Amino acid sequence: KILQSPDAKSVGIDSELSQLLRKNWSLLVEEQLTRLEKLGAHRDEFIKWSKAAQSIIAAKDKKITIEAVKELTQHSRKYPSSADIVQKIQSLFQRVSKWQDRANSQIYSREKRLNMQEAKALCEEGDKLKLVCQELKVLRNAIRSSRSWLNRLKKCRMEQQSGLCASE
Repeated sequence: KILQSPDAKSVGIDSELSQLLRKNWSLLVEEQLTRLEKLGAHRDEFIKWSKAAQSIIAAKDKKITIEAVKELTQHSRKYPSSADIVQKIQSLFQRVSKWQDRANSQIYSREKRLNMQEAKALCEEGDKLKLVCQELKVLRNAIRSSRSWLNRLKKCRMEQQSGLCASE
């Protein structure tokens, strides 16, 4: 009633108090509008991010770099952790990080060499995560090289059995 009344005396307060109330009310409304605009911008940013994240998760044939997963995860920290897409991205990042750590430790281990089945399993796991990374390239090259050597060995054994083995 006080703010709506053009005449402060009709409501029973003096005009200074009425002006002060109107001014403070106006400031409060402006502040709330500013907050609302900021929330709207944050919401729009979240929607844009979640669409990009969802397209990466939902893509069947599209592969992603580890750096892109890290970047999505860093951005996800600005948004509510209860959001489904945020949880999916953070879960993907954890799986990717574990895979990368395991791949690096097994590829570059000086103590134990990977056998062909372990390398294939690690490569398949990286493919399931839809990754494009140096570790997968190293694994694929090692598998390709091993297959090449195995084929040469088989060929040499077959020739040896027939007595015609040529040294390579």
